[in-house]
Amino acid sequence: MIRRVSFINKLNNIDILLILFYLFFVVMSLSTLYSINYDQSTEWFDFSTKHSKQLYWVFINLLIIVVILSLNKKIIIFSIEIAYIISILSLVGLIFWGKKISGATSWYGIMGIYVQPTEFVKITSILLLSKYITEPNYIKKNMNRIIMFFLVIILPSTIILLQPDPGSALIFLTLMIIFYKNNILTKWINIFSFFVLVSVLSLFLSKTIMLSSIVILALVYYVLFRAKIKTKTIFYYMAILISMVYMFDFFFENILEDRHRDRINVLINNKEDLRGAAYNINQSLITIASGKLTGKGYMKGEQTRGHFLPEQSTDFIFCTIAEDFGFLGATIFIIVYLMFLIRILYVSDMQNSNFNKVFGYSIVCVMFFQFFINVAMTLGIFPIIGIPLPFISYGGSSLTAFTILLFMFIKFDYEITNEW
Repeated sequence: MIRRVSFINKLNNIDILLILFYLFFVVMSLSTLYSINYDQSTEWFDFSTKHSKQLYWVFINLLIIVVILSLNKKIIIFSIEIAYIISILSLVGLIFWGKKISGATSWYGIMGIYVQPTEFVKITSILLLSKYITEPNYIKKNMNRIIMFFLVIILPSTIILLQPDPGSALIFLTLMIIFYKNNILTKWINIFSFFVLVSVLSLFLSKTIMLSSIVILALVYYVLFRAKIKTKTIFYYMAILISMVYMFDFFFENILEDRHRDRINVLINNKEDLRGAAYNINQSLITIASGKLTGKGYMKGEQTRGHFLPEQSTDFIFCTIAEDFGFLGATIFIIVYLMFLIRILYVSDMQNSNFNKVFGYSIVCVMFFQFFINVAMTLGIFPIIGIPLPFISYGGSSLTAFTILLFMFIKFDYEITNEW
């Protein structure tokens, strides 16, 4: 039986540390956006500015938090499949009614408000993953495993890739770690990861070198393991790898948009164009370097004031933090963010509910990779693929989605209920 406890009493068990982290990030986001958009005439409540629009979303999210903390966990669990289907249909609907912004048809425009459904599919996918991995007897059947893998990872990432939004699609692929951690489809995930590695290497090595390496690897494998593995199996995988090289080459040259292809070429030094494809990353590095050890001071960054860097409120907001507060400030920010993720991991490990554990691990997985990729983009060690910094970057959809994920986890942590 579920022991009924008043809403106020349940709040006594809430994880205050996670709340404080959240408030810190919200304040950091608003103050950084204000720094980016500041001039002598700037006012906090001028809703033509990004910091004011973000403040508007913060107020909306405060109401959402109250709703989440008031809901019953069983209602959320019961509604997961319906919510997932609706979220996938919202992705499909972008084909017909989506707005194209920054080269990707990823948005719905409603009365001047833009909503990105991709962010909310993260919520439903993580919930579905958590439910099916921990639901008794569901995951025992191999076909169910494959269907779940397809629904949670392959289906949304494929639709998102067609927008095209390769950055968001990549974030969905990181959820494979949760399958791996729970010993689900590990063999197939290993194979898939190996194919991804081959695709990445294709960026750096010529096609001749790649094909030669695959043939040599297959022959060595045949000589060493032919007694344990069937010959046709070895050559079957060799054929798949060779096909992957050609498929990736076709995708890179014919399907990937010029802006994404140019950014990848810039990263691997195949192309230098400081006025074109390399402009953003060059300005990003200049902005970060200008902060030196202790920074220019809040709202005093010359690069930020000059608006030399496009998308500084979203993809490159970390640059402003580094310029205003320097290497020390940026390092402290990174440490605080990692402490926040570690706290979620710690709370996840303390859960009696397997659902809560998987849900917490999945949140950390998505947040960490978005955080890592965003910072890596600004430092020039990862292609610029349009990944916002969770809780910090400008954008109501991103803030709302991650707020919902975090406070669902906080709610599941303190709610007194039996395992469903």
